[in-house]
Amino acid sequence: LHSSTALRDGYATPPTPPTAPPTPTTPTTTTPTTTTPADEDDGLFKLGLWDGSKGTNQVPTGNKDGGYWYSYTDKGNKGASTLEWSATAAVGSTYSDDDLSPIIAECGGLCGKFNLVAGSNEDCAPYVAVAFNYGKTDKTAADATSSKGICVTYKSTMAIEVDMGLGSKDESYGYNLPAYVLDPATSLKTVDIAWSEFKQQWDGAKALSGPEAAAMLAAIKFQVKGSAVGEDDGEGTFLITKVGAPGQCGE
Repeated sequence: LHSSTALRDGYATPPTPPTAPPTPTTPTTTTPTTTTPADEDDGLFKLGLWDGSKGTNQVPTGNKDGGYWYSYTDKGNKGASTLEWSATAAVGSTYSDDDLSPIIAECGGLCGKFNLVAGSNEDCAPYVAVAFNYGKTDKTAADATSSKGICVTYKSTMAIEVDMGLGSKDESYGYNLPAYVLDPATSLKTVDIAWSEFKQQWDGAKALSGPEAAAMLAAIKFQVKGSAVGEDDGEGTFLITKVGAPGQCGE
């Protein structure tokens, strides 16, 4: 079972910022039956615990239309990376890149198999990603300061870069947005990350700290990236089972 669309452990040299951002799939507007609605929107990005073992595909963000998991690859940047799912999905169920409910229900989280292939991408290293937005799309931003950061329970054969997406403001920072790199892990590992630990990945772009990005946060992206522009990095797997505010993933 595979995804038809299209995530850096680092660049060999500071990359040339892409001429256009990766184009993530817009999450479905139809609420799956397995979804637990997020809190009523009050204009703040408030992370609550998403536990994949519950089978839901919506991370509580404080916006009832937001938080739905979706996936993408570097296809929009002429890359050739692929992302498949380590699950068969229940007979009769359907899934798509913007409704991953059957995958989550089967493996208790997001269980991906990836192959990082550069293709014709000359802007950045090959990548695949899963992500969720504060609102219905990544064009809606809100203040996530009160969440203080993020927690995640995961395992992965390669590093996962957790990126803070600003939606329409990404370009003004040269797509050099604050990020935190999760080390490879052979067994499930829980990490708490404060907004202050998110750092821009290279010098020379307009400065932006993690707390500053948190005040206008539109999306949180989990990207598996290759080591350098133009180089293939092979295959691997990942599993993400929990996401929330610091301290929640250990509950």
